[in-house]
Formats: sequence, structure tokens, C-alpha cells
Amino acid sequence: MVAQNVDITFFIGDAIEDKIFSNSTVSLKGVGTNENKAFIDALKKINPKNKNLALLIEEGKNKIIAYYNTQCDFITEDAKALSNQGKYQEAIYKLSLVPEVCKECYFNSLSNSAVIYQKLIDAEGKEKLTQAKALWASNQNYGGAEKALELTIQINPSSSSYPDVAPLIKSIQTKLASDDRERFRLQERQAQRNHQLTIINAREQSETERTRITAYRDIAVKYAEKQPKAVYYNRIYWR
Repeated sequence: MVAQNVDITFFIGDAIEDKIFSNSTVSLKGVGTNENKAFIDALKKINPKNKNLALLIEEGKNKIIAYYNTQCDFITEDAKALSNQGKYQEAIYKLSLVPEVCKECYFNSLSNSAVIYQKLIDAEGKEKLTQAKALWASNQNYGGAEKALELTIQINPSSSSYPDVAPLIKSIQTKLASDDRERFRLQERQAQRNHQLTIINAREQSETERTRITAYRDIAVKYAEKQPKAVYYNRIYWR
């Protein structure tokens, strides 16, 4: 039999930002037929109700709150700088990390997220509209019209580019007017698009603050999912 004395250190921190808010070490002893089994036996003896772990969580929580309360201005400026570089998703991600318990900083982050979100949908709308115009200019036939319309459907109605969608569609319809069959197919597609926009507009009119917050968090989650899975960090303690 093999006996192992094991010291296990628990951390509460942010691996991405290289910050550790609290840590605690628990000493355990495990016994097994080999070193691995002895180590596993020691891990099984970790008690979730251990008072040191409870203190670890409480200390970590307090330091996280203190961190965001004191660093709020820096977080906001960092997000604004990212936004000015066109890194809208990353900026919203940074702001989304502020916990609700830090009320002043949290609501400040929501306000800035709304501004950056508008910039995001404006930029995306402009890009989609530019692509649609380019497609139509190079392929003024039903195929080009169909692809252009597919792109315009993706433009958020709240985007600053949205008012320019109708003139583009009208120009496409005018060009295709000589061919009744193609015009019918285009009008049918436009009817489907109008139905989609009706649903979107109805939803936006009844949109609550909570659903807007969800939209910001969805963007933050999508950004986080794109980040490298392996994270290498140094231990930086924040006190």
C-alpha cells in the first residue's frame, strides 16, 4: 500500500486577466495500491463544507466586488478604446464581466454596452448593404437580386443603414420589371421578408431591458467561444 500526503491549493480568480483574488490550501492524506490511487483517494476526501473553502469563497467574492468597484473607470475606458478600434464584440464582452452586485459600475457598463451595440449593428448593417449593392451591380439578374436580398434581410432594422435598404430593393424591382416571371418570384421573396420584419419589429416594440441585457450577453458569449481553449497565465494576486 502507498500513503500520500497531499496539499491541494484552491484559487478564485480570472485566468484570462491573470488575476487571483483568493486562495486556500487543504492538506489531505490518501491511501492506495499505487501513487495514483492514493492521490485519487485523497481527492475524494475533500469536504465541500470545509471552513477554509467557505472563507476562500467569501474572501474571493469580496475582493471581486472591490476590484470592479475600484477599476470601473479603467474597464469603461478599455471598452471604449476597443470600440473605437472596431472591436465591438470584445468591448461588450469586457463590460459584461461586471457583476450585478457592483450596482453603479454594472449600470454604467449596461449604458456603454447599449452605445457599443448600436455601433456594432451599424457597422454590420453598412457591411451587408455594401455587399448587397456590389452583388447587384455585378449581377443585375434574378440570381444577383436574390443574393442581394438575402444580405439585406440580415440588416438589423435599428441599423443606421436600414433606411437605404428600401431604395436598393426598389431599384432591383425596377430593373427586373421587364420579366414578369422573375418579378413575381422577387415579389414573393419580398413578401416573405416583410413578414420576417413584422415579427422583428413587434418583438422590438415590446422589448424589455432584460432582453436587451440578454442580447449583450449573447454577444459576449459568442466572443468568448471564439477564444483559444488553452489558457496560459501567471499568478498575479490582487489585494
